[in-house]
Amino acid sequence: MPNLKEDHLRLANYLYETAQRYEEDSLLPYTWEIVNLFYSALHLADAYFCYKANGSPQNHKARQKLMSMHKDLADCWDRYNALYTAGHNARYKPKYQPNSEALNTVRSNYQYLRKRLLEILEGP
Repeated sequence: MPNLKEDHLRLANYLYETAQRYEEDSLLPYTWEIVNLFYSALHLADAYFCYKANGSPQNHKARQKLMSMHKDLADCWDRYNALYTAGHNARYKPKYQPNSEALNTVRSNYQYLRKRLLEILEGP
């Protein structure tokens, strides 16, 4: 029987590692670092929902609604929403070019979400 939580964690880690390669190579477009960080956060959230709710949401709206409702994630909601917006802009708006402060905010939001969700998933 598949372990969806573990599958989401593996994908989140892969996307995070990919984002780190974008950060390390100044020739690669950093907008794709943002996209990878957002999707890594998405899969961390889905791992949480597989763990707490026995399944992951089927779309962004459902995921956002669940994130806003779960008390465990109250401190994550604003950061996740900011990552969603930045990831959407980076992927779908060709003229989107965040400055270094915006990029650092994305990285900081991601690191907070990653740490918080992994703490929950790994338990006491």
